Amino acid sequence: MTSTENFYTNLWLNEWSDMERYNPTARHLKLIIKEVISNYGEISSLFDAGCGSGFNLEDIKKYRPNLELSGADITESIINEANIYLSDPSIKLTVLDLSKELQISPKKYDLVLCNQVLEHISNDLQAIRNLINLSNKFILITVPSGRYNETSKLVGHVRHYTLSDLMSKLNAEGVEIIRVFEWGFPFHSIYKFSLNLLPPKIQKKAGMGKYGIIKKLVSYFLYICFFLNSKKAGENIIVLGKVSPHQKELQ
Repeated sequence: MTSTENFYTNLWLNEWSDMERYNPTARHLKLIIKEVISNYGEISSLFDAGCGSGFNLEDIKKYRPNLELSGADITESIINEANIYLSDPSIKLTVLDLSKELQISPKKYDLVLCNQVLEHISNDLQAIRNLINLSNKFILITVPSGRYNETSKLVGHVRHYTLSDLMSKLNAEGVEIIRVFEWGFPFHSIYKFSLNLLPPKIQKKAGMGKYGIIKKLVSYFLYICFFLNSKKAGENIIVLGKVSPHQKELQ
């Protein structure tokens, strides 16, 4: 196992599980994903690229029970954890490293979701090409924007995006942008700014690891505040793109 695989396996098994359940940003991104997916009823299958422990797949199953759901992440240990958490044999999970070129033509899905993953991948252009190759209709991508700082490094980000940068990369690969917006101002932006004022160890303790009653209460309060955030500005970018049927297939 590479150092990168070890890093993310440790995060998912020991640090990120409660964060994905209770963190207000993660919870609101789920709501945004739900809202976008709910407006595109013509999809029959969905692939979550970078599914982690399967929280998004579990959520999607509740409101789109008839979708064929699949997912992947970088190591078998993460996928094993997701299989235990989901305990749903209809959701098919596999190991996939988005940073590497796919060696075979993959199964195609109507919508490929990539939620807060590209910022972790050095070779994001290859990852974008893989997302396109996995899709026969849509790709839905969320990434962080705003200032790249100590908080970003702590959770394994190698970059943050600007809206123009992400759209340029997608346009260069022939993706037609259907919908795009930024989310998070003002309360999420204030939250991120305040968090970065803390020492790294305190940041890690505040946002990651186990969530006791105090962390859950604070997270719930922020979750309520985040309903007042704008979808016209903020430090998260959400893009829904349509994949052209004429784009080059993998050989």
